[in-house]
Amino acid sequence: MKRIKEFLRVLLYPGLLLLAQYVSIFIFTFIFNISNTYEVGSNEYVESLAYFFSDYRVIIVILSVLLLIPLFKKKCNFNKLSTNKYSIMLLVLNGISFALVYNLTLLHLNKHLNFTNIFDSSNTNLFLALIASGIIGPIMEELIFRNIVYERFKKSYKPIIAIALTGLLFGLFHGNIIQFLYAFLLNFILIFVYEKFQSIYAPIVVHVSANCGLQLFLTFINYNNIYISSMFLIINIMILITSYKLLNLNTEKNE
Repeated sequence: MKRIKEFLRVLLYPGLLLLAQYVSIFIFTFIFNISNTYEVGSNEYVESLAYFFSDYRVIIVILSVLLLIPLFKKKCNFNKLSTNKYSIMLLVLNGISFALVYNLTLLHLNKHLNFTNIFDSSNTNLFLALIASGIIGPIMEELIFRNIVYERFKKSYKPIIAIALTGLLFGLFHGNIIQFLYAFLLNFILIFVYEKFQSIYAPIVVHVSANCGLQLFLTFINYNNIYISSMFLIINIMILITSYKLLNLNTEKNE
């Protein structure tokens, strides 16, 4: 019973993250409606609102961060990342290679099964996507899910259960089955480096690298030549495995 109560208490923190995002979206929807000339709910209104959000997505995300700063100051532990440039490079490679392996595998499956449209062309501004989804978003998520949620679960559950529950909430936060599986699997890597380096900055580096790498290589991932993308997939599998092993060895030497 105590563990169930603790689980429900921990749900508060992802809930606050969602609330901050909804408040930010509500504020910007209100601003948009002040000068809106379309009928609310019409196709023109929805399309225009989507473009508005896309143009101001960085400000919306920054507003979400500002709303959560009191929580971060009170609950988060910002231990310094004590490591060398070699380890940081491995963290970056680990994040990028994981994101590419997952999405390239998904792309190959999708060519045969056609179960998602996430690889369809997008007009999203690359710079805005890198700032909002590549940098600010991952930092917020790491502070909530690894620095608060996981730490709370560790006190009440066995390590593997704490990791799995954190991954479950992290996946559900992303809203669809494709993103859920990606986030759930990535969570294992993020907690691995978090525990290895005993600093929230380690999973932040991995998560930011994964998201930024995915944004930068998205065009290549969507490349139609199956042989080139297959070769790229094999290369990234090798990089992922190698970077993981080298990270493990390097941190063991420094302990």
